[in-house]
Amino acid sequence: MKRLIGLLAATALLTGGALVGSTSAGAAATTTPVVPIIQNIPIGSLPVLVPVGASAAVYAIHGLNLDGQDAQSDGGTPVTVCADGATLIGDFQFGDIGGPVPLPYGADVNIAVYLGANVPCGSATPAIDQDITVPAVPAVALVATAGPDGVLTLLPVVLDTDVPFRCDSSQLDSLNTPQGNGENYESRLGAVHAAAAPEVAVSVDGTTAGELVFGESLFADVPANTYSVEVTLGGTPIVGPADIDIPECTLTVVYVVGNQPVAAPVTTTTTGPAPAAAAVTARPAFTG
Repeated sequence: MKRLIGLLAATALLTGGALVGSTSAGAAATTTPVVPIIQNIPIGSLPVLVPVGASAAVYAIHGLNLDGQDAQSDGGTPVTVCADGATLIGDFQFGDIGGPVPLPYGADVNIAVYLGANVPCGSATPAIDQDITVPAVPAVALVATAGPDGVLTLLPVVLDTDVPFRCDSSQLDSLNTPQGNGENYESRLGAVHAAAAPEVAVSVDGTTAGELVFGESLFADVPANTYSVEVTLGGTPIVGPADIDIPECTLTVVYVVGNQPVAAPVTTTTTGPAPAAAAVTARPAFTG
């Protein structure tokens, strides 16, 4: 893999004070499987520049594996997602992906996640209560997950939206032949460590692509194909090896979640004054 990109640390998007976690009394700790959540985004659907006054494409990833799901398609752990006190997603199942919702750069948004489907905003104690400030980047994912300390949180992940060489029409001649160095990259593959686990190693087709701690990600340009992806912890596979299809001119992101133990629910709150925010008006609902 030719190009590995270390992206922004997860805390770069968090504002408004330190995160404080608390565990509900009597909640039993459970260990759940590590599960990959796979997101495919057509490269052309994402912005590549950050013009003044523009908006970021914001995605929501449901990675709260509290019920022991062992696959993205299993469903379970339904939650309600509220933004600034209004319902954004009423019945969000484990492994679901919502968005994108366009939010202005610099906008300050409070996100509350309630355990259970269609919970009225403000009617209960949220499992996650977190303020975010939308960064000046083209696209970002907010992963609802549990960190290594077992505290439920929204993990911000900056998505690499740079257009691969082979997908940039300005770099192709009339015969659709790659120019310049002749490398025939057609897609981008990314991996995100969002599991309650120590440092892991990510391998693609048996070759180590990089090592990640919680909150870190890596991206690389690859030809469109099927790849064997494996995530190991201390040399022991915790995901895969699994064959993952990488469609042409697509950003494919593998979010690794799970492997608590975590006592559920665990609540996070933000303290301290929020920064000045850009106005946020009508906010369309996520679509899964």
